[in-house]
Amino acid sequence: MKFPSKIQWIFFDVGGVLLDDSVIFGQEFIELERMILPYNPEITIAMLKAYVPTASATPGAFIANIIRYFIADASVAEEVRKRFKKEFFDTHLYVRLSHVRPEAHRVLENLSKHFHLGFMGNQPVETLEKLRESGILEYFHHQKMSGHYAKGLIKPNPEFFKAVLDDTGARVEESVIVDYNIERGLIPAKALGMTTVWYKLLEREVTEGTVDYTITSLSELVE
Repeated sequence: MKFPSKIQWIFFDVGGVLLDDSVIFGQEFIELERMILPYNPEITIAMLKAYVPTASATPGAFIANIIRYFIADASVAEEVRKRFKKEFFDTHLYVRLSHVRPEAHRVLENLSKHFHLGFMGNQPVETLEKLRESGILEYFHHQKMSGHYAKGLIKPNPEFFKAVLDDTGARVEESVIVDYNIERGLIPAKALGMTTVWYKLLEREVTEGTVDYTITSLSELVE
């Protein structure tokens, strides 16, 4: 893949792109169904997954958006959200059960010779240790996740993207984002003027003008 000569920065989503989190992602929906079922007996995993694009486009935490949509009682929804957070995120289960894609080392080493690399991911600070242990953190000039910024400053909030750009001094027209989530990552980045690369995990329709490049493997960024 050859980017325009003006490109100086490539920003990566972490979960789903650098990290293969398919195992824990699938487990999340199983647990979401289990926790929501007592309050919404008609809930199914298929219904939860069908709501993902809307939950992604809605400001706020992705999982919280799903829970609030399917549980009508706001106080109950908040209790379920806290329980889910405690079981999945406070225990760092997500970080432990995800793994760095095997081709990431070669690709990032190559790209780091020609571009500045950074993160644009809704991830806890602890994720950095996972990337450090795998040996890929050294390729990144910008080493902050959403957890390093002000509380609640996450994708798809445009202010999160602006905060990362301001932090690095990167200009939007000189920046690329690689993300699997169209609503949460690519649409707001494109609206700011960034070049967008969709890491395609699933077949789905894409709004025209949102995606500049499509890949199904990190290797395609250098091949």
